Amino acid sequence: MKRVLAALLFVVACNAKSNSPGESPRQAQAAPLGAPAAAPATTPAAAPATPKDPREATLAATVQQLLEHEHLLHKKIDDTISREAFAQYLERLDAGKLFLLKSDRDALAKYADKIDDELNAGSLDLAHEGEKIFEDRVAQVDKMVAEILAKPMNHDDDETLQLDPKKVEPPATEDELRDRWRKKLELEVMERVDTMQDRLDAEAKAAKDPKKAKAEKKKADDRSLPIAAIPKTLPEQEAKARADLAKSYAARFVRLREPGKLDAAADLINALTASFDPHTNYLPPSDKANFDIEMSGSLEGIGAALREKDDYIEVSELVPGGAAWRAGLLQPGDLILSVANEGQDPVDIVNMRLDDVVKMIRGKKGTVVTLRVRKPDGHEDTMSITRDVVVIEEAYARGAVLDKKGSPQIGYIHLPSFYGTGKRTSAKDLDRLFGEMKAKKVAGVILDLRSNGGG
Repeated sequence: MKRVLAALLFVVACNAKSNSPGESPRQAQAAPLGAPAAAPATTPAAAPATPKDPREATLAATVQQLLEHEHLLHKKIDDTISREAFAQYLERLDAGKLFLLKSDRDALAKYADKIDDELNAGSLDLAHEGEKIFEDRVAQVDKMVAEILAKPMNHDDDETLQLDPKKVEPPATEDELRDRWRKKLELEVMERVDTMQDRLDAEAKAAKDPKKAKAEKKKADDRSLPIAAIPKTLPEQEAKARADLAKSYAARFVRLREPGKLDAAADLINALTASFDPHTNYLPPSDKANFDIEMSGSLEGIGAALREKDDYIEVSELVPGGAAWRAGLLQPGDLILSVANEGQDPVDIVNMRLDDVVKMIRGKKGTVVTLRVRKPDGHEDTMSITRDVVVIEEAYARGAVLDKKGSPQIGYIHLPSFYGTGKRTSAKDLDRLFGEMKAKKVAGVILDLRSNGGG
């Protein structure tokens, strides 16, 4: 069984990191806001069900074997577990209650006590039915959001917004769903306008003091929205906020409608594992690769952290000493437009999933990847970077001695996570650091685990 897992890159791991309450793995949207409206619920035009991955039968059998026989609870997966897992599944599918109508959830309820039967049959029908309904609603919400943001908003009315998704019911109608999004978007527009005005006010105050002006300019240069790009009048600021949000959401919805091959199965399997305990997770291949990096503190690639920004993938930071950092060509804020590996044509990555882009850029030490990027000033550049082993020092334990006048010396050790693959382990590093503290005869040691999720 373990050989099957290794061959298919499947892992069911005990991992203390889990999604925040109310946050869906599909979208980290703000919690819903809304009040009911009256209009009959309709079902959007059905898209074809997501195709089943041939690995799902093996995955279902493996997960059932591991949970029933290897998990500490040794619970049998039956109708009771199925109902618990079904509730978890709906939470994962649409935690913010911003997409599925009550009728959509009711339509899926026929599977509530059948998840155990699906595992036995090796056919995860609920996963694909849920995926299909979710994608249909995303397409519908995409149009709603575009229409709402296309017109000036009324910010003078008195409305109450509920930000906790656990305190609202799923929308019963499409009108109610639209109203929920309207209020959410109005709030986001107001927040963006408020940020613009704060920036302009700070700039005006700093301009009166040359020293403050220089400091403010340096801070402004580090922000995503330059002072020069902020309109001066309130209507223009509101229009810019709406346009920026429309672009951002359009890109987000494109990605939501293009799930990975195992995403549907992963949602259902992780709903099942959550019904056993909150720390047992199934890691599909891309997540497994990231987990291995966390455990080892190293990877082979160029040493750049990436994130989604509207239609693009943006470089958020470079790993000091990494291949990209040494090359001096790629910089934080660059937008990656295409990726080409040796001997292959460039691939346009606009609107591509972040995981897929990361796979293309990572690679064996000594190989070359060519990136076409757009710099913050708008000009485009093409660069080739030779991949290398990237050591993420921030992932390892590190220490210092706190020396305050009049007080005894105190050792400080920060352990950001537990790691243990390869030559370096958290146990060995802690042993070395404690030895150094002992040699310095400190009065005590503070062990900082605040950012450590456990494991």
